Amino acid sequence: MSIPVLSLLMLASLASADVQPAIDLIIRNFGASAAAAFNLSLSNSHCGAEPSPCFALSQTGNTVRISGSSISELTYGIGWYTRYTCGLTVGWKHGGGSHTNASSWPCSSSLAPVTKHRAVPYTYEDNVCTHSYSYVWYDQAAWTAHIDWMALQGVNVFLALTGQELIQYKVFRQFGLDDRQIREFFNGPAYLTWSRGQSMQSVGSSALPEGGSSGLPMSWMEAQWALQKQILQLTRSLGIIGVLPAFQGNMPPQVKALYPAANISTTHPLSNDTRGNCAWVASTDPLFGKVADLWMETLIADFGTCLLYTSDAADEEDSVDLGGRRIIKKKKKKYIRRVRWKIE
Repeated sequence: MSIPVLSLLMLASLASADVQPAIDLIIRNFGASAAAAFNLSLSNSHCGAEPSPCFALSQTGNTVRISGSSISELTYGIGWYTRYTCGLTVGWKHGGGSHTNASSWPCSSSLAPVTKHRAVPYTYEDNVCTHSYSYVWYDQAAWTAHIDWMALQGVNVFLALTGQELIQYKVFRQFGLDDRQIREFFNGPAYLTWSRGQSMQSVGSSALPEGGSSGLPMSWMEAQWALQKQILQLTRSLGIIGVLPAFQGNMPPQVKALYPAANISTTHPLSNDTRGNCAWVASTDPLFGKVADLWMETLIADFGTCLLYTSDAADEEDSVDLGGRRIIKKKKKKYIRRVRWKIE
């Protein structure tokens, strides 16, 4: 049964049952004096008989009142007020930066009431390649600033792909692959997007201090895994849904020798030098389901449940293996009752 998109967004907002995350966001970006000027609340009573996500904005004396149908709508209302009434900007460092100093708070003496409905339920920000172009170089402070920007812009869905290499590592070890086989399978940070799903393996990891010729360092994978937990904690508190990565069939090429009876293809003929090669497990083979099961168990144990999951099909594929996507979705529903599917 299809779950209405609005229901998914309401479920996501349950992660934050109060307005404190929105107050903290104001303090981080505009200061404590700004936070004192706002009265924030969560309610959908102002959204109409056929409610869609919305926020309502008004002013009484020196108090700006914002009510949102979810924490995400609430932070979007804050962003709308500070942008269009105060003329302030929370922006990207290389796009002009932020300009957040107001002469006084509130920055308006009066304000006509405003109610804004979200035109579409999902406001999505991200691209799989951005994680290699930019995000692999982000620390916690940079991620916090970026998440605050998302919240103030009304973004409520983003790709949460950070730290997935350690998930893959744990899963692949359970299927007989050794430490070096797995770490050599991964690309270096600037190329991770293409080892996650694009059939380009063993590229760039030697650029890391510990990498040498032995693949992606465990210390780097562990640091990214820890960062992902911090990212998800903040986004969930702000009602932003993280789209987590699903197993899509690609594994280190040595798996073909470990499971000779399985239906496994490789991007290049197998040889003694397996670097740069990739194995793809057919979605109809029982091995695919076994890996997908353990992947979901590990993903949920480490990062918790999410409402959206993604599969990044290889650029070289002429068509997407929807059979595999159906199997993965079935596996997800084994663990999560409400789930939606995204193909990159």
